[in-house]
Amino acid sequence: MKNRQLLITWRVGCQEFLLLNVDQLVDILKSDDLNVSKEEEVFNSLFLWVKQNEEERKKRLHEILPA
Repeated sequence: MKNRQLLITWRVGCQEFLLLNVDQLVDILKSDDLNVSKEEEVFNSLFLWVKQNEEERKKRLHEILPA
């Protein structure tokens, strides 16, 4: 599964990451396999993900932030 590859290495700005849908992103954020050195990386990645389609994705942040 491609999402598993994203879990192994959290690559900020990776095109695959930016194209994830909300459900895929939430699955990654909730995963015990998520491997980041700093939580700041998660925040920055989430920010970039939202900016990729800001109008639509801002509406869905309430689904992501509890993760």
